Amino acid sequence: MRISRPYFLAAHPVTVGQFRQFVEDQAYHGGKNYQTEPERDGQGGWGWNEVKKQFEGRKPNYTWKDVGWKQEDDFPVVNVTWNDAVAYCMWLTKKEGKSRFEYRLPTEAEWEYACRAGTTTSYFTGDNTESLKGYANIADASLRLKYPSATYAMDFDDGFPFTSPVGSFKPKDWGFYDMHGNVWQWCSDRYGKYDKADNKDPQGAKEGDLRVWRGGAWSCDWGHCRAAVRSYVDPARRDGYTGFRVAGSTSRTP
Repeated sequence: MRISRPYFLAAHPVTVGQFRQFVEDQAYHGGKNYQTEPERDGQGGWGWNEVKKQFEGRKPNYTWKDVGWKQEDDFPVVNVTWNDAVAYCMWLTKKEGKSRFEYRLPTEAEWEYACRAGTTTSYFTGDNTESLKGYANIADASLRLKYPSATYAMDFDDGFPFTSPVGSFKPKDWGFYDMHGNVWQWCSDRYGKYDKADNKDPQGAKEGDLRVWRGGAWSCDWGHCRAAVRSYVDPARRDGYTGFRVAGSTSRTP
């Protein structure tokens, strides 16, 4: 794959505080707060039941506002669908108005290029899974302590059983945080095979209902957090480990 056009990518996933600004912009939403798909369809999302010590969903009480554990403004927003992520990007583009930036979800190729940061190893930290310590919020001893069924978790303790504030872990050379772990991130692409003849600025499959997920999450083992891992999910998916980050391009005219 070859990326021929410059683009911008947010240093970290969209936070709860940033998403709240979007939700509460009533001037943009016709005098009302924006409601996410989990709220509109009444099904809710997934979350953690501290009393039962288990994950559960879909349930109406779990949304981006409440996922069952403490989520402050600097935590990545979760329980948002692909459409919710796209709506946020559209709002941000209009909010800046005179800016020449068009905000959007990154393509899968753009996401992986940024994640690798010039490396060719399994992770931008190398091939050794232990190299992720200090760089990635993945399934670890703190999760296993909360949720003993997470037998696949790493032995080291990163201090966060669930999500962590963005920027809590070290970035690689290009300054991107949480490319491995913390939350899965929506990409713009439909999931499918790439046309080998069309390897310049690939946009993904032309047809299909599923969308691409990248990066792994706090709930994942080391294998799911590799730079090359492609996951495909229903765009209506909502849970406590799915978020997104924003990309930007200068394709808009002045």
